[in-house]
Amino acid sequence: STSRRQRQMCKETALTQYRISYAKNYLLDTDYSVDEIADAVGFSSASTLSRLFKETEGINISEYRYLCKQQKLLAQNLDAQP
Repeated sequence: STSRRQRQMCKETALTQYRISYAKNYLLDTDYSVDEIADAVGFSSASTLSRLFKETEGINISEYRYLCKQQKLLAQNLDAQP
């Protein structure tokens, strides 16, 4: 039925969002490869993670990781100033 399909889609969307949020933590806090992160958060492949990350976040994984590292460096530099 339609409502059953809608519930299933909602569950899949929620699970994807949950996995993406964990992937973002890995991207921010580790140097793991996309393959390792995909495996750790339960995606079937790095390409699936990459595609869904781009769809949900509007930015690709390498851009996200780069921007996060730049923000960390900026914050460290600001903290180090007298």
